Amino acid sequence: MRNEGHVKGPIMNIAPVNADENTYVNGTFYARKVDAEEHIRNRELFVRSSIQELKTDNIIAYDEIIRSVCIMYVDAVVGIKCIMVERDEMNRGTSSLPPALPKELLGFTRSQFGDLLVEQKLRLSESLTAGQIIDQEREFKAFRNQIFVEEDFRGMLVNMDDLISFDEAWSTIRKKYPLICMFFGGLASVFPGTSTVESDFSIIGFEKDDYRAAVTNFSLVGILQCKQFKLLHQVKALIQ
Repeated sequence: MRNEGHVKGPIMNIAPVNADENTYVNGTFYARKVDAEEHIRNRELFVRSSIQELKTDNIIAYDEIIRSVCIMYVDAVVGIKCIMVERDEMNRGTSSLPPALPKELLGFTRSQFGDLLVEQKLRLSESLTAGQIIDQEREFKAFRNQIFVEEDFRGMLVNMDDLISFDEAWSTIRKKYPLICMFFGGLASVFPGTSTVESDFSIIGFEKDDYRAAVTNFSLVGILQCKQFKLLHQVKALIQ
C-alpha cells in the first residue's frame, strides 16, 4: 500500500513534515502532490489522458482529485498500522471469538457487553468519541429490552439460520440498532492470530527503517523492551 500510493514515512528522528496545500500528513506518514501525480502516471493510458485533460480544463477539480489520492493512501496506511492481533491477558493470540450475529446476542447480558466495551475501549477510541461509546451501551440496553418484551422479535432471532451471513442477519434491524451493528461488525471483521511474535516483527520493521539501518541487535532489543514496558506491567498486574 505504501509503495502503490508512494506514501512516505514513518517520520523518525528527522525534521517534522508540515502539512500544506501540496502535502497531506497523518501521524508519521505523509504524501505530497507529486507523489499522487506519480501514482496516476503509473495507471492505464485512459486514466492518464483523462487526468491530463482535467488539469487543462479545470485545475481546481484536478487539485481536489490529486489531494484525495494522497488522503486515501496515507489514511489507509495509518489505519492498517493500527490493526492489532487480538490477545488475551497473557499476550497470547486468542482463539475465542466474540458474538457477531443478533441470534448470538440472545444470551449476551448487559454486563457482558459492558465488559466487552471496556476490553475494546482503546481500539474504539481511535474512531469514536466517549459519547458515542456510551451511546453503544444505551443502544444495546434497548436491544435487550426489545428481546424481553417482544416475543415475536425474540422468536425471529431464535429461528435465524446459523449459517446466515452477517449482512443478512443484521439487515432487518440495522437501521434501528446501527451502533451495535457497527460494533459487532468491527469485532467480527478482525481475525485473531496465533503468532505471539507478529507484533514484535512489526515493531522491528518500524524501528529499523532506512534511517536506522545500522542499529545493532543489542540496541534493537532495548528499543523493543522499552516499547513494551508499560504493556508488560499491565499484564503482570492482571496475573497477580
